[in-house]
Amino acid sequence: MKTSTYLAVAALGWSLASMAPAIAFKGDGGDDDAASSGIAGRAALNGADFVPAEVTASRVGHGWRLATSKGMTLYTFSRDQQPGKSACTGNCEKQWPPLVATDSTAPKGDWSLIDRDGGAKQWAFRGKPLYTYANDIKAGDEYGDELNQQWFAAMKPIPSPSSVSILKTAEGQLLTDVKNLTLYTSDSDKAGKSSCDTKCLVDWRPLEAPWSVRVTPVDWTVIARDDGSKQWAFKGKPLYTYINDAHPGDMLGNGVQGRHAVVLTPPPPNPTWVTYQSGDAGMLIADKDGKTLYAHDVRRRRGGAELERPQDWVPVVAGPNDQQVGAWSIVEDDGKRQWAFKGMLLFTNLRDKRPGEMNGIRSSDRSFRTIMKNGQPMQGTGA
Repeated sequence: MKTSTYLAVAALGWSLASMAPAIAFKGDGGDDDAASSGIAGRAALNGADFVPAEVTASRVGHGWRLATSKGMTLYTFSRDQQPGKSACTGNCEKQWPPLVATDSTAPKGDWSLIDRDGGAKQWAFRGKPLYTYANDIKAGDEYGDELNQQWFAAMKPIPSPSSVSILKTAEGQLLTDVKNLTLYTSDSDKAGKSSCDTKCLVDWRPLEAPWSVRVTPVDWTVIARDDGSKQWAFKGKPLYTYINDAHPGDMLGNGVQGRHAVVLTPPPPNPTWVTYQSGDAGMLIADKDGKTLYAHDVRRRRGGAELERPQDWVPVVAGPNDQQVGAWSIVEDDGKRQWAFKGMLLFTNLRDKRPGEMNGIRSSDRSFRTIMKNGQPMQGTGA
């Protein structure tokens, strides 16, 4: 297998930790919503009939994912700070092609057009210019999401109160408060009624709602508590934070006293052989034996240089009955099947002897990346 062939087909996903069940709220139309697009998707996206012909939307639990009419993921760029201007030009534009308007349709609502230097018109959503990613291969790929923490898959989130946020974690898209502390529901609560009494309130803090709310977002209601205070409820379920959650994304209360974290969009599954191991920088993705997985990004190889110590790199072989899942795909070459993650072929390294070791990146070859539990490369690897 040649390193020049190291690009696979996969779809972006997040790793799911093994833990107590969380509450997963589906889209308004159930599982079928995740695949809906076209006119229906465009209408739901904007609350109106207008969405550019070049755009479709897929409904997921935490909102609508934006894509081209062919289903290719659209992205925003954090450096686009000047209104009506794109900061992505030259070589950047080759890697991140702008979504160009193909007709003279006038923009409306959340949509606008910006002028590019060459005279083309580029679509923007809520003021953010939209792009595709050259390394996405097929519809649904999101290889560019969170790349360098500058590029992000374009989304319209679900409507929510100002005191609520949505946080992307390894466990999926979590419903949180403004401090990004996880929100929970309780098995003992009935629709529109909290059963959390004085003793319960020691550990569980109701998500406070204003005394006067004129209009509530879809799926949100305000309930009255016995002490006269107001509490937010999502889809009829009162919401709480947990006293022992101290950091954004903590889910220490999940499964405690019948409480469940609200996961709006669960991550897709990993292959059954994938495990998590503790490494220098946190939890790493590993194989069934605990050996660290390395993703080989040939785009970061400079000048066609050969691998350093190629004898140390062992391909992660896929079995004859293995099937790709989520961000994990299988590349076939000369009858050999090898696992890939987000388009990069996977290897273990012979110098790793114990779970969590990362001796494969302790060398001058920087085209290999270790993968964190959240599906992102470990900071400083593959640089």
